[in-house]
Amino acid sequence: MKKSIFATFIALLSLCALNAQENNTEVTSVSLDNISNSNNKYDSNYLFKNELAVSYGVGTTPEILNIFEKILCAAMLTIYDGEESQTGAISVEYFRNMNKTVGFGAIVTYEHFYQNGQWKFANIASSKEKQTETNDYISIMPAAKIRWFNKKSVSMYSKIAVGFTLDQKTQKYKNYVDYKTDENGDLVRDDNGNPIPTSDPYTHKEKKMLNDFGFQLSPIGIEAGNPRVRAFAELGFGVQGIAKLGLRCGF
Repeated sequence: MKKSIFATFIALLSLCALNAQENNTEVTSVSLDNISNSNNKYDSNYLFKNELAVSYGVGTTPEILNIFEKILCAAMLTIYDGEESQTGAISVEYFRNMNKTVGFGAIVTYEHFYQNGQWKFANIASSKEKQTETNDYISIMPAAKIRWFNKKSVSMYSKIAVGFTLDQKTQKYKNYVDYKTDENGDLVRDDNGNPIPTSDPYTHKEKKMLNDFGFQLSPIGIEAGNPRVRAFAELGFGVQGIAKLGLRCGF
């Protein structure tokens, strides 16, 4: 899924870059540029007052924290045996350009995590043998954008966003059972080291909402296209990802 989305954005980025190159080869007079600016409602710096963008990013902070958790647990002889997947970060952004350099706005980002399996310590299964866990992350962040330069067909910028992240966490134990414990509260195990159940398996489900800090720092961003529609790419760190591709529209 991630590969197909990235391939689509790369194709759109190439088309916008080609369109920008064609625009640069056209010979226009000052009077024609003024007429075009008036019709398209962008100023002498090729900026519209408002910008709306959609993007897709990978290497988000939840993904990175998940990797570090697995590495840390592996160092303590605990491994996760199962399947897992992430959608990547899908974002919608709005910016209001205050001048040719600075713009302010807001970003909303969504990412979905899925895990289905069990934790094992020294190859011994935990008491919660089959666990399905999902996380739905929604980040809402005020943001600022600073342009290095802005030409008719290309621009470069940096961006920072700081806000909060809501984590809708759902855990479902498909084969959940109660286990025997001794007088010290420790699990009683059979000769093979497996916990001894006291009841038949049943489904146990937990659902909770967590609040966390959300941010995105993108020191390098580049746009290509025409003043109204541009494809863009960013490198950074945060809930939108290390690498991000998207489309932006001015109005």
